[in-house]
Amino acid sequence: MLLKSLSLPLSDIQSLLDELSIRQILEAHQKLLENQLAQLQESLNNTTSLLHFHEIEGEFRWDTLLPLVQSSQPGSKPWQAYFNDEELQVLKARLPKLENNDEITRQWIELIVRIERCIQEDVKPQSAEGAAIAAEIDRLSDLTFAGDTALMNKFWELRKDPASTDQGLVPIRQEVIQFIEDCLTHS
Repeated sequence: MLLKSLSLPLSDIQSLLDELSIRQILEAHQKLLENQLAQLQESLNNTTSLLHFHEIEGEFRWDTLLPLVQSSQPGSKPWQAYFNDEELQVLKARLPKLENNDEITRQWIELIVRIERCIQEDVKPQSAEGAAIAAEIDRLSDLTFAGDTALMNKFWELRKDPASTDQGLVPIRQEVIQFIEDCLTHS
């Protein structure tokens, strides 16, 4: 039955049964199931990423969606190349990922949605809401970067670069980044 699930013809199944042990057949089936599970997990991660992205954007816009599904541009340096091994360890462990549903990722998404709302409603970065956003950015940044201010600033400089989406980072509109900059400046 295991070999039949691989869509093999009966004659091939008979040959394999004569040549392979039960253990070899079970190991092959286990490998097939692991591959299927990995494909399902990747699909689930992609769907979760798109749901989070939709929550941030409110709608899908091709100019911001395409960089998520395309590989980085030829000749562009991936964001990881800007950091040493120790920094990468911290970043890979702590940066929010759109495919996750962990608390820190949720908080960053909610903050970006909040900033998008401020931009739409013409709330100024100098306002009380801008100050509250700056405080939340400080709090989340401290958690995300484990209190490493130098690493946080280094990542932020890369994040502000409009080409950062070509380097594999999740696209964030430049207006959002500028609003964050202005909030932090006025806090």
